[in-house]
Amino acid sequence: MVMLFYMRTYLPQLNAKRTGLAVTLFALVASTLPALPSNARVVPDAGFGVRGKVVTDLFRDYNDANDVKIQSDGKIVVVGIVNESGSENMVITRYAANGELDPEFGEDGVVTVDVNLNADAAQALAIQEDGKLVVVGTTYPTSSNEGDFLVVRLQTNGDPDPTFGTNGITTIDFSSRSDDAAAIAINPSDGSMLVAGVTFLDPVREVAIAKLDSAGSLVPTFGSSGKVQTDLGGDQIVMVSSINLDSSQRILVAGSTAQLADYEMFVARYDTTGELDDSFGDSSTGILRRQYVTDPSAAALTIASGLTIQRDGKILVTGYFMAGPTYASIFLSRFSASGADDTTFANDGMKALNAGEEGSGTSIAVQRDGKILVGGYSYIEGKGVQATLIRFTRRGRIQRSFGTNGMFTVGSSDHWEYVNGMVRTSDGSVILAGTIEGGDTDDAFLYRLKGSDLVLPAKPSVYIGSGLRLRPIARYLGLQLPTGSTITARVESSSSTICKIERGALRGLKRGRCVVRVTVTRSDDTSVSRRVTLITRRSFG
Repeated sequence: MVMLFYMRTYLPQLNAKRTGLAVTLFALVASTLPALPSNARVVPDAGFGVRGKVVTDLFRDYNDANDVKIQSDGKIVVVGIVNESGSENMVITRYAANGELDPEFGEDGVVTVDVNLNADAAQALAIQEDGKLVVVGTTYPTSSNEGDFLVVRLQTNGDPDPTFGTNGITTIDFSSRSDDAAAIAINPSDGSMLVAGVTFLDPVREVAIAKLDSAGSLVPTFGSSGKVQTDLGGDQIVMVSSINLDSSQRILVAGSTAQLADYEMFVARYDTTGELDDSFGDSSTGILRRQYVTDPSAAALTIASGLTIQRDGKILVTGYFMAGPTYASIFLSRFSASGADDTTFANDGMKALNAGEEGSGTSIAVQRDGKILVGGYSYIEGKGVQATLIRFTRRGRIQRSFGTNGMFTVGSSDHWEYVNGMVRTSDGSVILAGTIEGGDTDDAFLYRLKGSDLVLPAKPSVYIGSGLRLRPIARYLGLQLPTGSTITARVESSSSTICKIERGALRGLKRGRCVVRVTVTRSDDTSVSRRVTLITRRSFG
């Protein structure tokens, strides 16, 4: 069996105005889903959609889901592409926590963006602390060979944000040929945005990064007038999949590159000004490259599809490589913060699925206990391509007690399901988003998975024995504290009647617990809040 990889070339399309689709169908497909065993450790969530699955059919030629994020209120946002009669538009859909389309967003939960008549597409999504949505992709004004980066910011109701760019839209041009954006990261300290992708300089391609301020303008101190281009060696093919910021706000970009047919993955690190960081990567170049070969008869092909950074600064990368002459396998690699193979992880830094287990990893999430979840898709004999979730130990071993031999798969034998994004919810459940192929049209799907293997003890339990000020509580909750911001809090519930907020601190709680909501308000009056349960074994004042 030769694995058929999901590598459609998108012709992206977007517009500054919100245009509701003429007809929206929220289709919940249950007939092909397996029964849910009551004692299973990982199962589709029966309270989500129909038996854990939602399929959104927009009555178009196809609509794909390329990325997914969770809002602070638990609502789910998905971005992708909708195609009608050859015209592609960016599409953003928002769902309630139970999988129903959110009528408070756009038109019945759907927003389409059409910048140019030719094509616009959404590839990635980020959510600001104030709840606004930033969507990136590509717009093609005239032809499929002349695209530009496209960045769109929507207000929380789906309307274009008039304070961003021009009517909520910014386009970025790197070259006279195609510029395709694939990923975004937001710097929470100042709200600036880093958008990564590829620019095509016939006959080669280069990594392209743009930095925008919170209003959608290029930041002139970054690179050359807000833009950076990196030649990886005259490669004819360059693909970018991910961009992340480390704790020092350095920029990590992951992807793949090739001379003719020899593909290798890469991770490049840049400093805050856009210069390659010579303290990182192979031979102090700022770039690490890897090509994994376990079978000499297999093609030299390694594709990186997802990257995340652990709390200790180590770097995780997933994707696929040719593990045999006719099939590819999922891999997970870990590198030190300086870009060296982490020899304490798996087999000298890389773990591949067993021979014969075909598929691709696309997304990574690290649990609080350090175990690693990889979302993606895999080929199952007799069932086709199915949505897949794999768990690895902190040392890079596949946790065989998870799912079936470390893998949980779900899908239908009458169509193929490709996962393009994954996100964890506050209760530990996992949302997988992607595209169904094999029917009359391609449709976007969501799975919500839950179970004892996914849910960890609730985090926000802080044990304290003396007075506690609000600033360290805010930091514990991951709230950013930019200059000029203020911190407030209120007690939502308490086992002690005298728990109170006074003079910037929590005071008076005797033995017991107190649920507190902490809010950080910025100088521009935007705010974000988190809730925490505080537990004490003796009174403090």
